[in-house]
Amino acid sequence: MIDGHRAARQSIGSMIATFLARRGFDISSFGGMLAVLGYPLSVSLSQGGLFLALLGWVLHAIG
Repeated sequence: MIDGHRAARQSIGSMIATFLARRGFDISSFGGMLAVLGYPLSVSLSQGGLFLALLGWVLHAIG
């Protein structure tokens, strides 16, 4: 039964990774928007947006 659980977790992980890779540009666009619009409010908010933009780019590149 442990092997069944492991296979199920890997399958779910694979589905999540595929979904995120397909949505990479959406994440990147949202992160860029947050970086630009969040800068007047908070530098850390802007840095978070830049991190999301880079994360979206990486997810799209590996997908």
